[in-house]
Amino acid sequence: MASNPYFEVSRFNLARALDEAGRTEEAILHYREAVRLHGRYRLAQFMLAWALEKTGDAREAVRWYRESLI
Repeated sequence: MASNPYFEVSRFNLARALDEAGRTEEAILHYREAVRLHGRYRLAQFMLAWALEKTGDAREAVRWYRESLI
């Protein structure tokens, strides 16, 4: 990832690893970046929603769940 920090799949993979390690707040930042880099990255949108739900941000989670289905 160091050679290409803007690659959305690398950001997504980093987010997944952080999330699985219990570092959900950090993961959210990388899920958001993956979505920013590729606006229609449905899996990243869904995983962002799930991470937000885990942190108690239900309103934002619902927004991203919906976005991932459109």
